[in-house]
Amino acid sequence: MTRTKIMAVTAVAMVVTGVTAFAGVVGITRISAAINSGEVPTIIVNLAKRFNVSTSDVQKIFDETRTQQEAERLNELVTDGKITEAQKKLILDKKTEIDTKINDINDKQMTSSERKVALDTLRDEILKWADENNIEGRFILIGGGMGRDLNFGGPMVGGRKGGFMGER
Repeated sequence: MTRTKIMAVTAVAMVVTGVTAFAGVVGITRISAAINSGEVPTIIVNLAKRFNVSTSDVQKIFDETRTQQEAERLNELVTDGKITEAQKKLILDKKTEIDTKINDINDKQMTSSERKVALDTLRDEILKWADENNIEGRFILIGGGMGRDLNFGGPMVGGRKGGFMGER
């Protein structure tokens, strides 16, 4: 990679970090939702154009940032004694399954009401799984497009404060 391209990718990374700080984790989740649905969000297209790099390079930075934030949040939950290391592993393993199900739902041709029913069903399944594993629903990873679609990004999750990965 040329020095100019490295500088451009570094600049994009810095901009993404600033955007992340400004938009918050929920913003990244919504961008990830658009990515997972096959759309390239406008912010990724604009950053790629601005710094003359590919949209896949910018998308990779967003994905890496989201993964890093998810890991940091889980580590914080373990440190704070809110979940165990074993529960953290369960959550990480479940996230892969959830991402696959989200992608399956996004790949199907559905009306908005059918999609809502499918996502509500998935949300209920996740909360049941969390309860069976003694994990508060608010601590489930909400990356990979789940944030908004499953209403985890809203103010309430299972009667508690919600958000990207739980209370902040």
